[in-house]
Amino acid sequence: MDDVRRPVEKAALYFGIVNLIIGLAAFVGPLVTGNNDGLINTSPGLLFGIFAFNWFHALAHILIGAAGILVARSCESSRTYMWVSAAIFGVLTVAGFIMVGMEMDPQLMMGMAVNGADNLLHLLWTALTLFFAYQASRQTAPEVSCA
Repeated sequence: MDDVRRPVEKAALYFGIVNLIIGLAAFVGPLVTGNNDGLINTSPGLLFGIFAFNWFHALAHILIGAAGILVARSCESSRTYMWVSAAIFGVLTVAGFIMVGMEMDPQLMMGMAVNGADNLLHLLWTALTLFFAYQASRQTAPEVSCA
């Protein structure tokens, strides 16, 4: 690995860290409102009073986060991770807007608690991952490209 990470490797690492933190925070009962789960959150509720979460949604963020951290060592793996993440979050965004829209109460979609705030955040994740995946695929400068 080079001494300096390429932008897509940094993006995969940071994206992974943020998703891991979000997933772990969503398991902490006091950070999730709207349910009575106590210390460990398992039922649908709102993380920070905004984002719909349940245990399955939290687990998905933990797995996506861990994957990002693991692949950040390789440019090619980071680029693939970004393309796959863009596809996953893109599908979740479209499905979320179709099934839930901007409703703020937690709704179950594919086993995950989601709401309108989640849909907007998933749209942002999709745009960011597409940007970094595309940048790593199209640039020719060795400090940016995976080529």
